[in-house]
Amino acid sequence: MKLPRNQKIITLIVITAVPLVGTASAYGAATTAITMTVTSSIAAVPGLTISAPGTVSLGTSVAFPATFTIVFPGQVAVTDTRGSSTNWDSSVLISALTPVSGGPTIPASIFSYNPGVVVPTGTGTLVGSVASSPATPSTVVTARSVTTNVSATWTPTLTINEPDAPATGSYTGTVTSSVF
Repeated sequence: MKLPRNQKIITLIVITAVPLVGTASAYGAATTAITMTVTSSIAAVPGLTISAPGTVSLGTSVAFPATFTIVFPGQVAVTDTRGSSTNWDSSVLISALTPVSGGPTIPASIFSYNPGVVVPTGTGTLVGSVASSPATPSTVVTARSVTTNVSATWTPTLTINEPDAPATGSYTGTVTSSVF
């Protein structure tokens, strides 16, 4: 029997990509600010929950094409209070960025999610894994050999590698963290 997933959904909003003034480049450049906001939480497995930072901001001076990293300002946390020795997995799914006013999307394949150091509470083996293109659900933390409740926290980084300058405008997308 497959258990339903607990999810924390983060909305990724890329606000106003505007060309940089006075920058000489054959490819052009654009500045983008990124904000993430938690939009919902679904608790489907009693005693197993996940939480994520409410807002993440990149700032206002990112030039494309570029590779840049966003460090989450808080931790993702899995809390296990089921009172059992049950293993769990946490995954991440990132959507394509869709322009608010129409036009081409920025594909999810430009993202990479790294959970960083996973700090456990309880007895078990926790392993973090980088999701190099989480356009489909990708496991980022596993809890195995659990002998008591095992909770965990990590502060992820989201790397964006955009080799092309996107169209100017505002974009939205989501980062969904799940535990099951």
